[in-house]
Amino acid sequence: MMPESGAQPVDVPDHRGDLDETPRRTGVFLFFLVVLLLAVAAGIFFFADRLANDQESSNTQVPVPDVVGQTQDVAVGNLQTAGFQVEVETEENPDVDAGTVISQRPDGATEADDGSTVTIVVSAGEDPVEIPDVTGLMEPAATRQLENAGFEVSAERQTNDDIDEGVVSDTRPAVGNLLAPGETVIIIVSSGPDEVTVPDVSGQSVPSAQNILIQDGCSAANQVSEPSTAFASGIVIRTSPGAGTKVSSNQCNVTLVVSSGPPPTTAPPPTTSPPTT
Repeated sequence: MMPESGAQPVDVPDHRGDLDETPRRTGVFLFFLVVLLLAVAAGIFFFADRLANDQESSNTQVPVPDVVGQTQDVAVGNLQTAGFQVEVETEENPDVDAGTVISQRPDGATEADDGSTVTIVVSAGEDPVEIPDVTGLMEPAATRQLENAGFEVSAERQTNDDIDEGVVSDTRPAVGNLLAPGETVIIIVSSGPDEVTVPDVSGQSVPSAQNILIQDGCSAANQVSEPSTAFASGIVIRTSPGAGTKVSSNQCNVTLVVSSGPPPTTAPPPTTSPPTT
């Protein structure tokens, strides 16, 4: 049909060329996508293989030492020397001495990864017991009470000006502390006041005797006079307490007996003749 007079012709675009280009572009895109995916897969495979090899090399199996029955310190040292990490657990066990390894994980004489952790279970011994108060008791009574509580007992003696000889003044560890049965408790037993021996100052002048007594821990504030033909006036005859006597250091108060010289002489009474008859 012929166009009407005055009408303009309309151009219709031809898309047949575009349709031919679209499959070509899609093919190129898919090609590069497949190449990219293959490269990624190869990288992942290489990384996984490398990781597996590293893990296999790090998981070298080594023998685990058998440390059951050893003390904790020795067991830890042996395991660390063998290349293991060590974890310590404790467990009360009245049949195994405290500080001794009861069991281990993994067991001894097996193999485990080098550098892995071995757990040892260490005996804590029996339940701890509170140390009873034995201060103020005589040594034999204190010893019996502590032994009845399950402890070993050792005694140390110390001078004490305030506590009678033979009485317990303290314990180590202190009263009230917890200690495993079989452990040793030290009792501090008073040996009484510190003693000094009165020195021999006979034949000394009073000042000299006082100096000697002071140097030995005694005092000499008291003096008494006594006539003497053996010692000149002002010379010490003896002391009270006497020389060689042991006295408490806080009670060494010595009295000096000092010569006042020969006793006075008296004229004999006159003799009378009998009456003559």
